[in-house]
Amino acid sequence: MTRLEKLQGMLQDSPDDVFLNYALAMEHVSGGRKVDALSAFRLVLTLDANHSAAWFQQAQLLAGDGQFAEARDSAARGVEAAKVQGDQHAVEEIGGFLESLPA
Repeated sequence: MTRLEKLQGMLQDSPDDVFLNYALAMEHVSGGRKVDALSAFRLVLTLDANHSAAWFQQAQLLAGDGQFAEARDSAARGVEAAKVQGDQHAVEEIGGFLESLPA
């Protein structure tokens, strides 16, 4: 059984588990499945709007596809979420990525 299959199986029992959904999204990223990854990140952010890592990962995927306006929005939301969490490192990392995006 692959890691993807294991995660999908665990999510059948706990579909609203933020950690499992984030892990699924990252597994999709690792497998190059951008559309599935974006869908999974959107679910994570529906479950937890302050999940700064999901905002950041989503922003990176969007930027990689040239969707810079959407990437900027996602990164900006990630910065705000990191501020809410009091995670200064994430604020700086996501903020630096946001500043690097083309206007």
